[in-house]
Amino acid sequence: MTDVESKHVETPMSDKATVEQIAEEQKAVGNDYYRKKNFSEAIKAYTSAIELGTGTAKGVYYSNRAAAYMLMGEFELALSDAKQSDRYNSNVPKTHARIRQAMEGLSVLNEAEVYLKNKQGGLALNALDRLHRRLDGAAKPPALWSYLRARVYICQNDLSQAQKIALGFLRENPRNVEALVLRGQVLYYSGENAKAITHFQEALKLDPDCASAKTFFKRVRSLENTKAQGNDAFKQGKLDKAKELYSKALDIDVDNKFTNAKLYMNRATVLLKLKKPEEALNDSNKALEIDSGYVKGFKTRAKAHEALEQWEDAVRDIQSAIDLDSGDSSLRQELRRLQLELKKSQRKDHYKILGVSKNATDAEIKKAYRKMALVYHPDKNAGDEKAEAKFKEIGEAYGILSDPESRRRFDSGADLEGGMGAEGAGMDPYDILRTYQASGAGGFPGGGFGAGGFPGGGFYSQGFSTGGYPGFSSFQF
Repeated sequence: MTDVESKHVETPMSDKATVEQIAEEQKAVGNDYYRKKNFSEAIKAYTSAIELGTGTAKGVYYSNRAAAYMLMGEFELALSDAKQSDRYNSNVPKTHARIRQAMEGLSVLNEAEVYLKNKQGGLALNALDRLHRRLDGAAKPPALWSYLRARVYICQNDLSQAQKIALGFLRENPRNVEALVLRGQVLYYSGENAKAITHFQEALKLDPDCASAKTFFKRVRSLENTKAQGNDAFKQGKLDKAKELYSKALDIDVDNKFTNAKLYMNRATVLLKLKKPEEALNDSNKALEIDSGYVKGFKTRAKAHEALEQWEDAVRDIQSAIDLDSGDSSLRQELRRLQLELKKSQRKDHYKILGVSKNATDAEIKKAYRKMALVYHPDKNAGDEKAEAKFKEIGEAYGILSDPESRRRFDSGADLEGGMGAEGAGMDPYDILRTYQASGAGGFPGGGFGAGGFPGGGFYSQGFSTGGYPGFSSFQF
């Protein structure tokens, strides 16, 4: 609460009439200031009157000062003065009304504190606005109210408004401890932890017992140290340890949104290294929910989408990153790469058709082709158009993946620029099968397929013909 300066008036105390007269004069001065709405000067004059006054007159001076305090929002001081007035002049309705009003003001102030504690920022601001309406329009709200309002703004993540209040106090007095702590909180919740530490340290130099400065200083140091340990573990390749430390840091202060966005992004990067793209995607989403302008968050989420082969989403995220940071040329290169991957994903995937990985060896590709050719060959699926189409698709896939140059072009996406040409696309699947046999791959039970082709010839070694499957029970797989 505001300290009130006393205006001492030197007077010969032996002359009681003179003392009382001077007290009345000071009251008159106070009343004049009060009418002019200069309440701080009115309080000084009333204080001088109180120091000189006696009896019921002193009760009046206390009552007048209570009224001035009330209009400045200093309800605690107003309540104290109103109670003092009641001691000198009991049963005065005006005094009782001031006691009630002061208590109501304190009640609303406490109500705002409770709302803030429960993170009900809107209700807290409403309570503060109700308090403000009690003030005379010319009165400046008490510093306590402004600090409380700033804390509400921080709760609502309206950091710019909280900063205006903090900077306003610091312009008046750079050594204002409460303002330094408030400014430190704004920096802390903005993710500028190093600057926040500096402000909390300065506040503690001025007031080593400042509880709020101690609390935030310990919290920000703990957060920064844990995050740094996580970064060190990541650099050393200790991925599980890094994940553990980032998770620990996230638990320190759930309200520090901007620092937590970085921690979520860091943990997502670790999860990608641990081959856990779904979890990485979840953390990336959390980072961007907190900070929708976080370029690194979009880049990391794009990598998670890429690991999950969600190419359209990956392209979209990199485009968002470019929109936020158009000067980064590497992002445009990444966009072109992902756009190519998207195009590649929209064509036939020959690896999936044969059921092999993109790193499959030639032997694995041949083995897969042999197995699927046996299953879908028309001689085994006479009249089945779907099986015939599948057989052709298998042949096309094998024709591309079995040829080193065709496979290289397919893998790199060069085929998308220059077309497939004759590299597998449109090849007769029977010619492909004959090429397979001519390569010496063999391996078909009973001697394999006849080199003369399938139409009319069937599987000659097993007695299969176009007329049916008389020897089906002896077909070996």
